[in-house]
Amino acid sequence: MKIMMGMVAVISLCFSINVFAENMDSCMSIKESWGKNCGSTSSFQVEFENQCSQDVYLKKCLERPDGRWDCGSTTLEAGGKNKGAWVCQGTGNYKYAACTGGFKECGFPTPKSK
Repeated sequence: MKIMMGMVAVISLCFSINVFAENMDSCMSIKESWGKNCGSTSSFQVEFENQCSQDVYLKKCLERPDGRWDCGSTTLEAGGKNKGAWVCQGTGNYKYAACTGGFKECGFPTPKSK
């Protein structure tokens, strides 16, 4: 019985998505702005800064007026900034997730909404 319980625990641990990742959303400083790109006042940009002392994996998605999401990912070094998240026509809605792991560890495809 003890062996079976141990095996169940190990299998559960292996299938847990966030077992090796730490949520780093609290490390992100976020700045939103309009009209800085594409020569359009409806362009929307989100800048992310990692304010923690370790690297983070960042996945971000910005919504377009037709409801589709424009997504990308990057690794931000400690103290690093990312200014590459923008859409030429945006709604102002965005989603993101930051963690110490990679794509699956950050919990996509359902990132945190703004």
